[in-house]
Amino acid sequence: MVVILYFTQIAISKIKLPKEKRDVYRDTKDKGLFLEVLYGRTKTLYLGITIKGVYRKIKLGNFPNISINYARKKTLILKGQIAKGIDPLKTKNASTLKEVYDLYINHRKLKDSSKILYKGIMNKYLKNLHYIHVSNIRKEDIYKIFNNANKGGKYSANKTLKLINAILNIAVELELIEKNPANGIKIHKMQARDRYITLEEIPRFLAAVEEDKNPYLKYFVYISLYTAAHRNNVLSMRWENIRLECGIYQRLRMENRKQCH
Repeated sequence: MVVILYFTQIAISKIKLPKEKRDVYRDTKDKGLFLEVLYGRTKTLYLGITIKGVYRKIKLGNFPNISINYARKKTLILKGQIAKGIDPLKTKNASTLKEVYDLYINHRKLKDSSKILYKGIMNKYLKNLHYIHVSNIRKEDIYKIFNNANKGGKYSANKTLKLINAILNIAVELELIEKNPANGIKIHKMQARDRYITLEEIPRFLAAVEEDKNPYLKYFVYISLYTAAHRNNVLSMRWENIRLECGIYQRLRMENRKQCH
């Protein structure tokens, strides 16, 4: 029996084991995602997909050991791998750090500035691990990289550790490795520093504000500059706080408002 169903935790939880043979449930949202329910056994989630002209069945995990959200995420990552010509069934234990990094960059919502930063880290601090299989990366390798990145400062070391930790978490999700060897390595504690805009930076800063596509950002920045109010005060500002007739902003209740002079 084949059933078309929108997969949710509740919907799959309600599915009963068949009395004989097997039942198959196909998801209406993610193409290729399906559930196989065998007589007297468990419910197993799979990705069914064609790789180089051959239909393949990739096991995602048993339900409820893995959630539907996890299955959807893993399906997306595997499809990305296959689109790049990687056969996850053949390279399950032979994916390099660079390959998993590419999956991370292409399938995570990252800012362009973050992508540029991570590319620099990969080429500077993680270059020697590009073509090392993730299953062969050890904690001592990561410590060595972390200590080497320290030469560029604590900030660089922390960013390097966070990146390799994120990459190896993807490897765990794909079942390329059982545990993330970066777990347990602590980043440096950073002391918060005051940051000021210099006179030379002000024109560039205001030009960037004017060019931003979000008009509310411009209003927020200018009001903050003109009033010297804290961020939360600006965000919670109401019309009764503005005295247009006086040209002032008062963070006071109505009954405490002073007369204009």
